[in-house]
Amino acid sequence: YRPGPMQNIEHYCAVKHGEKEMDLLHPGLEPILSETYGIIVYQEQVMEIARSLAGFSLGEADILRRAMGKKKPEEMEAQKKRFMEGLSQHGGLDRKQSETIYDLVLRFADYGFNKSHAAAYALVSYQTAYLKAHHPVEFFAATLNAEMGSNDANRYGKIATLWAEARRRGIQVLPPDVNHSFDRFRPVDGTLPYALGAIKGVGTEACEGIAEARETGGPFSSVGDLARRVNLAELKRQGIENLARAGAFDCVEGNRNRMMCSAEDLMRYSQSFHATPTPGLASLFEEEDLEICDPVLASVNDYDTATRFEEERSAAGFLISGHPLDALRPELGEEDIGLVSDDSPDEGSGRWRVAGMITAIDRQISRSNKPYARITLSDPNGSGTVLMFDRELQTAGSALKEQTLVVLDLETVQRDGRDGMVICRRLMRLDQRNRSQTQPRPARAEGLRIRVDSAEAAGSIREVLCSNGKTIGSGMRYHVRVSLRLPDLGAWAEVQLPGSFRLSTEERQALGKRSDVVGLESFQPPLTGKNLS
Repeated sequence: YRPGPMQNIEHYCAVKHGEKEMDLLHPGLEPILSETYGIIVYQEQVMEIARSLAGFSLGEADILRRAMGKKKPEEMEAQKKRFMEGLSQHGGLDRKQSETIYDLVLRFADYGFNKSHAAAYALVSYQTAYLKAHHPVEFFAATLNAEMGSNDANRYGKIATLWAEARRRGIQVLPPDVNHSFDRFRPVDGTLPYALGAIKGVGTEACEGIAEARETGGPFSSVGDLARRVNLAELKRQGIENLARAGAFDCVEGNRNRMMCSAEDLMRYSQSFHATPTPGLASLFEEEDLEICDPVLASVNDYDTATRFEEERSAAGFLISGHPLDALRPELGEEDIGLVSDDSPDEGSGRWRVAGMITAIDRQISRSNKPYARITLSDPNGSGTVLMFDRELQTAGSALKEQTLVVLDLETVQRDGRDGMVICRRLMRLDQRNRSQTQPRPARAEGLRIRVDSAEAAGSIREVLCSNGKTIGSGMRYHVRVSLRLPDLGAWAEVQLPGSFRLSTEERQALGKRSDVVGLESFQPPLTGKNLS
C-alpha cells in the first residue's frame, strides 16, 4: 500500500469519519499533518517536519529523507543526531518527544511517495477499481494478458492468483479449449476462456492459426479435422504435448495421455497437408471421392486422476480446470476448515485449520542443525506456504508427500523479531482427519452479495437470514451485503448486515432461486477485527 505504512490505514479512516480524535504529538505538527488527519502520508511532510521543527534547510531535509530511504546505518545515525539536536534547540521538544517524532518519521520512510506521485497513483487506482467493478471480465482479461506477456519469473503464479480471483468473483472461467480459446485471454459472451498462449511452451503466434481456422471453418470435429486445418508442426512437439496436458484437446480427444504420446505423429500427419505438394502429385489430392483417414493415435490408457492433475499443473503452472478440493468445499465449510490461501488471522488468535494439496516441499537445515521445511500448498482459490519444524515433520510421516490432500492446524507466531510467521503445528491426510477434533477457525468468513429489486425483498431476505438475532444454518459462514436496485438513478444501494450467517449449499441455492432475488455474487470482505468469525 502506498503512500504510508499499511498499518495506518484503519486509523486514517477512523479519524476521517470522526470515530477517533486526531493525535498530534506536538502543536507544530498541526499545520503539516492536519490535511492527512495527523498521519504522515507524503515525503513533503517529512521534509517540512525537519525544516519547521528541527531547523533543517530544505536541502538538509532532502538529505534526511534520502538517508532514511537507503537505511544506511552510519548515515542514519548522523542524521538522527542532527535531527534530535534540531528538535531540542529549534523546536523546544524534550528527548522523549523527539524520539517519538523521529521514530514516526523513520517508520514512514520505507513507504514514502511525493504528493504529485501519490495523486497520479490514486487516479490510476480509482480508474482500475472502476473497471474491475463494472467491467470485470474485460478487466481480468487485460490483466491476465499483461502478466502473460511479462518476463517475471513468477508470472505463472500471478496468473494463477488472478484466475482464482476471477473465479471467486463469479466470472465463468473456462479451461483451455481449441474450440473456444484464443491465443490470448479474450472475453466470449461474458465468459473468460483460458488463453492457449498462456500454457508453457506454447507461443501466441503458434496459436493464432487455431483461432483463425475455427473462425473461418467452424469448430473442430475431430483430431484429424484439427490437424488438416491447422499446421500443428508450428506448435512444435512441446507445444502439442503441453496443450494436451492442459486439456486443450479434450473437446476432440478426451484421452490426454494419448494426445501427448501422439505429438510426433500428429506433427507429421498435419505437415503432410500443409507442405507444398510435389509436382505431379497435386491432382491425387484433388480427387473428390478420395477418402482421407484420420491419424492413428497411440494406444495408451488415460491418466489417473492424480496424474491428470499433476500433468495439468506441470503444463500450466497451476490447476486450471478445477481442484481436488472443489467437491469438498461444502463439507469443509461445515467443519470450519478453511483454505490455505485464506488470509491468516492476527497473532494471538489461536490455532485454525485449513485444507490444501501439497505441491512442493523445500527441506532445509536450520542454524541449530535441525531440519525444517517450507511446505507449499494449493487450493481452489490460490496457494500458500507454511513452515514446519522438526517435531511436526516427524509426526506428519507419510502424509508429507506432494499431490497429497491434507489438513493443517496452523498458528501465527513471532520468531526472531519477524512478524506473521505461519507455523504448521499438525499435518494429516484429509481423509484421515478426526472431525471431532476440528479446531475452531478464526479466519474471515466468505462474502455473499444478494442483489434484489425492491425494499420489500430486502426486508424479506433479512428475515430469512435472521432468527431471533442469531445466525442460522450449519454450512459455510458468510458476511452478507444486500444490494437494492435504484432504477431511477441507474445505481445500487448496498447495506452490510451485522454479524455473519451460516448457509448450507442448498440454502444458498434456494436464495438464488427466489423470484425477488436478482442474483448472488461473492466478494472478499476486508480482514479486520469485526470480520473475524
